[in-house]
Amino acid sequence: MIFVKLVPGVSTVDWDIDFDSELHTTLVRKMRSILKCDDSYPYLSDSCRERLEEIRYLTRNSGILTNLVTKLSENRYAVFPWIGTRQLFTLHYLLLKRGIKNRIRWRTSVYLEVVFSGNVPAAEKYLESAILDILASDEDAAGLPLPKNVQIENKYNEFIPPELLRKQFIFDFLDFDGLKRALQNPN
Repeated sequence: MIFVKLVPGVSTVDWDIDFDSELHTTLVRKMRSILKCDDSYPYLSDSCRERLEEIRYLTRNSGILTNLVTKLSENRYAVFPWIGTRQLFTLHYLLLKRGIKNRIRWRTSVYLEVVFSGNVPAAEKYLESAILDILASDEDAAGLPLPKNVQIENKYNEFIPPELLRKQFIFDFLDFDGLKRALQNPN
């Protein structure tokens, strides 16, 4: 339980910033559960409560809370696996390896945006099938289409050979096992 106390004055915190944090699967799943439920939070201001209700209405009616793949336009789809940052990046590279063009719009995104060029019949089923194939396969880092300069940002990266930074990214950032566990247990 969290207790909140109103204090006088103006907050000096600026929340409108980009940050390089990672979202854990537990946090992302909690976000989804908050969007699914009808709980009211007494510490929210009236405008925040209204905004939460708007977001709940939109997410429930769009199908992103229950469907893995949601159609955005004629050739654009969103994949909402409700997994953490490391697992989402792993899924991103595994789909690229299968020739499915997709992108993560920002580092703390909770979805992938997939764009098909031309008309792909049953694209939603194709995407879901590709993700299920990833679950069934014994994937590893071999052949992943990683960018040339991929790395985990650290203080002394300039002194480390690029091939070691790449290896560190694969073994310390990408999470194949976590991806499979999270996709097999979507709740």
